[in-house]
Amino acid sequence: MLYNNLFEKIRLIYEESPKQQKLIASELLNNFEQSVLLNAKELSERIGVSSATVIGFAQNLGYDGYPALARDLRKLYFQENSPMVKLMESFEGPSDRFKTFQQVLELDQENIRLLGKKTTGTSMNEAVEILLSSGQVVISGARTSYSLVHYSGFLFRQLDNKFDFLNSSSDDAIDRLGLLGENDCLFAITFHRYAKRTQDLVKYCSKRKVKVVSLTDTSQSPVIPYSKVSLLAKNNAPFYSYVPAMVILNSLIAAYAKELKKSAKDIFEKKTKDLLDNDVYV
Repeated sequence: MLYNNLFEKIRLIYEESPKQQKLIASELLNNFEQSVLLNAKELSERIGVSSATVIGFAQNLGYDGYPALARDLRKLYFQENSPMVKLMESFEGPSDRFKTFQQVLELDQENIRLLGKKTTGTSMNEAVEILLSSGQVVISGARTSYSLVHYSGFLFRQLDNKFDFLNSSSDDAIDRLGLLGENDCLFAITFHRYAKRTQDLVKYCSKRKVKVVSLTDTSQSPVIPYSKVSLLAKNNAPFYSYVPAMVILNSLIAAYAKELKKSAKDIFEKKTKDLLDNDVYV
């Protein structure tokens, strides 16, 4: 996919690029939506480098010049944002509670539609294979992402007790992840603005050769360079929405259960019966 390939190229050339070109790479990776519509002169003035440096950066990516790179950047921008722009504009105007419900519904439906463009069968297959082959799997995230960590961790653990989950901000996070080895996996969940503690744990595990699977939102996410496979669930709505992320998590859980040749329904029904018998549920 163009989106993934272009930003992957930018990350790949980053370390070998001159200092001034690194500024351009960082700008495009970290502030894509603010800089994508600028021409070479405007981009150079925004960053504080020469126009020649911007042109040289584009050439290092394999383009004849910056206009060709800009065309691809803008194509990506409008592919991702045009459908959402119209929907977000509908938020303006008189407040109607049921209409607001319909608008939110449409925005999340569009989020799911766009999800199909970002998440590939290859990345899903690789993620499931890593989860299956790993000795231990720890799911981690912080702040609002922890709600997804708890949800997925709870369900995965019903299928296989090798799964564990923790809040990235917990005091004993390093101690617990320090027990993982090369045959284990960290499943990190983080979205813009990307909790620093989660980033630190991803780097820590990557350095120790622990396999990292990440669930994040864009190819500019700081955890991607340290991940063996990344699943992208971008939210384009003007509010926090984890609907796309939930679709991916539910797909992983279902795929994992099938690979174990177990019926997730039977597993959960048995556990529910145990809980009912022990007065956990009404």
